[in-house]
Amino acid sequence: MHYEEYWELKRAPFDNVPDPHFYFPSPQHEEGLHRLLYGVEARKGALMLTGEVGCGKTLLSRTLIQHLSHERYDLALVANPSFEVSEFIKEILYQLGVDKSGTKLDMVHALNDHLLQNLNKGRDTVLVVDEAQAIHDVAIFEELRLLLNF
Repeated sequence: MHYEEYWELKRAPFDNVPDPHFYFPSPQHEEGLHRLLYGVEARKGALMLTGEVGCGKTLLSRTLIQHLSHERYDLALVANPSFEVSEFIKEILYQLGVDKSGTKLDMVHALNDHLLQNLNKGRDTVLVVDEAQAIHDVAIFEELRLLLNF
């Protein structure tokens, strides 16, 4: 018998992937969520959430995504950013639903075009990079900085 059956649980609470369904609004998590929501809604550019291992950063990022209107925001989540810079850009495009490959320049142009289209439609693009400490190609940070120009 699985523990879910024994405890009569409808969902497994300890999955590998954090589920916003199990978000508990502790004062610290609520403050973090409200700061993130404010930063996104006020178009503050880059936001960074830090904390100890296991404190709920990934769950909070998923909860943030769940709180944002998909009509107002175009959302991309890069859950594993340990790529080279071209692969990282390709992953962002994939997460945004843009099917583009080719050279890095081709992909950057496709990303810029997509961002401009969103801007013209009144939509903001939100990129969530989880586990950013896994970024080993420092050129990715420069690409992220350049994306802030939108």
